Amino acid sequence: SDSPGHARVGFAWYDAGSRGTPTAIEARDIQYEKCAVLYNLAAAYSRAGEKYASEDSDGEGLKRACAAFQTSAGVFETTAGVSEKKLGEQAPTLDVSRECCEVMQLLNLAQAQECFFEKAKGKSEAILGKLAKQT
Repeated sequence: SDSPGHARVGFAWYDAGSRGTPTAIEARDIQYEKCAVLYNLAAAYSRAGEKYASEDSDGEGLKRACAAFQTSAGVFETTAGVSEKKLGEQAPTLDVSRECCEVMQLLNLAQAQECFFEKAKGKSEAILGKLAKQT
């Protein structure tokens, strides 16, 4: 805040989608900090989902992976809402923009859906069709 007596703390973050040598973005905006922390939480859940899916030795890995991907999607959805409401078009980095977070949300939902397909291997075409239609 720019109010007298409030601390002006800067937060340094790197755009997750930057190419080449990343450049730190320093923002003195608590709303941007919230978005960046939420983005990293969502990314951590997504990474956990990938790890669980690759370690599916007991059949429970895909369940844990699906839950992690769904949680990641939910956190990305929250991040998109906070970004749109609090940052608007002024998001300092593309990764926390509403549009980027919505894409990441849909990607994680697709990964969760893929877990269901993996779990349904060997099932009838009718069941696979219902899964594809999400019914």
